[in-house]
Amino acid sequence: MEGRFRRWCCLVVGILALWPISGCADYAEVDDLLVVSGMSIDFDHNSSYVVTCDIVNPEQGTSQESRGTGNRVEDIIVSGQGPTMESAIDQIQRQLPHRLYFAHNVLVVFRDTALRDRFPEMMDYLERNLSMRRSQWWAVTTASATNIWKGSSEAQQAKAVRIREILERSAAHASVFRSDQLEVAKSLAMASETGHVAWIEPSFAAACVVKGIAGVSLGGRVARFNTEEDPSMLWWARSTHDILQDLRIDDAHTTTSSASPTARRGVGSATSEVRRTAAIRWSQTECLIKWAGTADHPVFRVDWYGVGTIERWVPGTPLNAQALRLVETSAQRELPRQMLRGWRESVRKDMDVLGLENVAYQSNPRAYRVLHRQPDWWHRAEIQIHVHPRILRTGLSATSPTDVYSAPQGQAEPQGGHAS
Repeated sequence: MEGRFRRWCCLVVGILALWPISGCADYAEVDDLLVVSGMSIDFDHNSSYVVTCDIVNPEQGTSQESRGTGNRVEDIIVSGQGPTMESAIDQIQRQLPHRLYFAHNVLVVFRDTALRDRFPEMMDYLERNLSMRRSQWWAVTTASATNIWKGSSEAQQAKAVRIREILERSAAHASVFRSDQLEVAKSLAMASETGHVAWIEPSFAAACVVKGIAGVSLGGRVARFNTEEDPSMLWWARSTHDILQDLRIDDAHTTTSSASPTARRGVGSATSEVRRTAAIRWSQTECLIKWAGTADHPVFRVDWYGVGTIERWVPGTPLNAQALRLVETSAQRELPRQMLRGWRESVRKDMDVLGLENVAYQSNPRAYRVLHRQPDWWHRAEIQIHVHPRILRTGLSATSPTDVYSAPQGQAEPQGGHAS
């Protein structure tokens, strides 16, 4: 009994002795760390990695001068190069007095040529490195990746954080811009072996400019899609919010209905159409892709739903209930054309950023295994597009002086009021 009591006493004493040092084996003072908020990866002419880190300046927020004047303390931008990622980062570490801390890194920017050359190697490093978060966002640039840190950043925050906020705002408008590391890795692990990341370019007026998306295959192929010049890829996004579109409005007397599905070979068009444009703000859209074919005849059914309002109308045309129906009819004609143009662009670049192979595999694995024997089978698939637009209301006036002046003789002048 006495021996058992002695053992319990020794155990309690041992626990109390170890209590003060529990959890401190890897303890490091904050003052001994340099927090990396962003990183870019490039290649030089010798095919060596060029890694640049955007490091939060330790004086940020502590300098009396910066707090008093509101001036921002510049980030610390340090570059290193080497034959591997590890050696390039080690060269950066040797230039600094404190240890680099990557746990708060929010952004990785790749040069497109670097992705083409060694994407599997770089992805493997970022996925296996436990000191980095998988929530960090990825982006691609065509310029030197180091130049991305030279853009203006007037906000009181690191450049990498500012760039990530811009990307998050773009992703809030269209899901195709969401490119955090976890999402990209999941896409690459699916049947199409293709992911997409945001395409950005340096800007001296802002932290960066979002040009579009870049499709990336597991083998390192890269294809860029400029959504600034051609927004057709945006309509394929799983969801979008608050997208402004210049929609071509067909003349009410010559427009033909297009409520029926649109085959991939084209959309029916009316003759002698009067082309005009109106600004439509799509407050919410959704694109659903379904498998509707067989191994012998691959078919995809695409249902696009959109809810929008009119922000600019056609001069000389009354804004009434008939006009709202005309907008919906015009959207049913124009949006399939744009979506087919985006699909053809992905076919031309042989990059399944639309995820058609993923849909086929998830819906009918047996048919997919047969089709997958020909890697380009989805190039020949039939695409049936069904557009379901709803124009709910508009805050514009129902009448304008141009309606009166342009009204044909014998036509009654429109009454005042607001369309709803």
